[in-house]
Amino acid sequence: MKTRTPRTRLTAPIRALLLSGALLSAATLVTGCSGTSSSGWGLRKGGLRARMVLAELERRVSIENGPVTMGPLTGFDISNPGGAITIIVDERYPDTTIQSQVRYEDRHRRAAAEEGWDFDFRGPWFTAVHEESAENGRVVVRPTDNVLADGTRPFVDLVIRTPVCDGLRVLNRFGEVEARGVRGEITIDTSSDVTVNTTHRLIDKLTIRSSDGNIEVITIPESSGTFLMSAPNGRADFNSNFGEVQQARPRVGEWSGIWNGGANPVTLHSDHGNVTYFVTETPSTMTIGPLF
Repeated sequence: MKTRTPRTRLTAPIRALLLSGALLSAATLVTGCSGTSSSGWGLRKGGLRARMVLAELERRVSIENGPVTMGPLTGFDISNPGGAITIIVDERYPDTTIQSQVRYEDRHRRAAAEEGWDFDFRGPWFTAVHEESAENGRVVVRPTDNVLADGTRPFVDLVIRTPVCDGLRVLNRFGEVEARGVRGEITIDTSSDVTVNTTHRLIDKLTIRSSDGNIEVITIPESSGTFLMSAPNGRADFNSNFGEVQQARPRVGEWSGIWNGGANPVTLHSDHGNVTYFVTETPSTMTIGPLF
């Protein structure tokens, strides 16, 4: 079996681990950083940090019927007409937060100032609703109808940090998708790169399609599936030194087979990119890059 080491991002600043501490309150930060310097540098530094915290709070998307915490099975259903989507699952998060970031925000600010129209980076650009039943639930994230003064909607990136994600559905017209720590049934449709990286077993239906980007799935040896991987204008690589592969049929731009006896369908397709399914005991060493 062909072995190839996937691209490993060199930075791993999953800043969500710091978010709870950073969001204690802007006032606390100002007080704690007022400093003793006669030049007033400490005060200016505290004010800057307070403004940064306030900006993060203002970019939050409120979740109707929240909070979303550990407990019943909860999936995510996300749609974004333009912009990246990043979802990070970590049981240490106390609840779920969703943040939006207008791409090229400074450019839009300058255009608004020059042309004399108001630009509000807060939008709101998305709505989020927590639909919950006795046994399970889902968080539905949808774009709003808000547009800029010229009638266009800017590219808006989403970052979701959550303690639980038991199933994921993403529809993203233009933008990268990165999902870390997810499990359950996964469906992703986008035009750009997709990365799924998880330490949970992938034993449910997995469907990923990209029109122009690369697809990379990184998972643990306990996963399984019946595979159909296709990349008519690229490479389709199944890379595993673990488990048992049956009925393997490697072809140019395609790989099919059954791994670990799994009956769950795994369908990965990219029209103009590469497709890789990589198995390792340490998926967490393959890290995502900076967020916003």
